[in-house]
Amino acid sequence: MPRFVELSHQIVPGMKTYPGLPEPEVDVVVDYESSRERYQGQAEFYIASLHLCGNTGTYVDAPRHRYRDGTDLAGLTLERLADLAIVIVDATAAGREIGEAAFQDLQLDGGAVLVRTDFSERWASPSYFTDNTFLTAVACDVLGLKRAAFVGLDAIYIYTTDDQ
Repeated sequence: MPRFVELSHQIVPGMKTYPGLPEPEVDVVVDYESSRERYQGQAEFYIASLHLCGNTGTYVDAPRHRYRDGTDLAGLTLERLADLAIVIVDATAAGREIGEAAFQDLQLDGGAVLVRTDFSERWASPSYFTDNTFLTAVACDVLGLKRAAFVGLDAIYIYTTDDQ
């Protein structure tokens, strides 16, 4: 039986998602007390309005994120994102730049690659936004040639943020 593992951190009002981007906001539209009055004590609800950037938390960068005419998230089928064969690459000793050597010997052919760097240990600290681990362009080319369907990395982005 397939197993799904939730990797996201809790999203809370005021958390930093990336320097310069808006922080998440939660506005309560209807709380339990007011809804109980509204429904004469027969029911109660909590409804909130969430305002957050699309790349908040663990997320998928759809091709549209980078390419104007690329497929957006709604256009990616669930079969392309979930219940895939997985290869885990331990890159904890690779340093910041994870090059093609980490992926040379992999047999992927439509499977997912999850890259462990332990950068996520910096979560909720200022250092989470600096010196992130990333895949080099050549490493990405190798993954493309090996037909990786999905690549995950436990860092803020899969690419360097040095030039942003």
